Amino acid sequence: MAKTSKRSPSKLKVPYPSPPITPIRRSSQRLRERLQLSLPCEAENALGIPSTSRIQRDGTGSQHEAKPAPTPSLASTSPWEFATGLVEIALPHLRRGEANDAQDSEEDTGRNPQENAMIVKEIGKILERHGKCIMCGTSADVPYQLACGHLFCVACLRQWLEKSLHKKLRKLKRYRHHTEHDLDECQSIPISEFQQMRLIECIEFHKLKPSDFFKYECPRSKCRRSFCTVPTRNIALGSLLEDVQSAVQGRKVQSSVPNPNQPNLPFEGLFLTTKLRARLLPIM
Repeated sequence: MAKTSKRSPSKLKVPYPSPPITPIRRSSQRLRERLQLSLPCEAENALGIPSTSRIQRDGTGSQHEAKPAPTPSLASTSPWEFATGLVEIALPHLRRGEANDAQDSEEDTGRNPQENAMIVKEIGKILERHGKCIMCGTSADVPYQLACGHLFCVACLRQWLEKSLHKKLRKLKRYRHHTEHDLDECQSIPISEFQQMRLIECIEFHKLKPSDFFKYECPRSKCRRSFCTVPTRNIALGSLLEDVQSAVQGRKVQSSVPNPNQPNLPFEGLFLTTKLRARLLPIM
């Protein structure tokens, strides 16, 4: 009968136990996962560490290597040396990443001259489209808007209204009788309420309606919509133009503030006020 040899329990090979997961190992694992896309081969060659693509997670949540067995370099490496080696490998890459992030933030806060030129060009297009006077073609520093929506600067609009009124007043020259007023009085453009009242008296003397003289048309040739109310100042657009000019010139641009007590001050004498309309109501 053959003798069977029995091995002593002390001589049996016991699998190498997995080291406990310490805080240092957790940080090294996170760092290794972070670097797996950028430098997996570098980490394996330097420390003999397998790539995380070959590391599996079991049901308990711990990580272990399925194939092959742990290499001697990894088994003989302490957790501290393991983490330190990874940091030494990753430090140059992290520094390059921080430099790129700083460069990106610098580009966000301070754009290059080419981007600034494009932004200024776009702002110029917007201002040219919405803040340009139709008559003179320049930026309306004090923009006024008609009921039809068209925009004009105060100087061009005042000049247009005076020209339109003077064209109507020239018709009064053909009247022979100017007994109660001088000829110049019914031809002058009023610039105050008193002069406007005097002009209305001259018009009434000639048996004409004053409301027909103080009615105008939009200067835009394709519009020509009639209006008899005072143009409205576009304060929002004026503020935008002031901010853009201040940014370009590097100093605050002061503009005239409209007086709420005199809303038709730039067009004084060119429109009938509420009081005048009430007075002229029977003959209008």
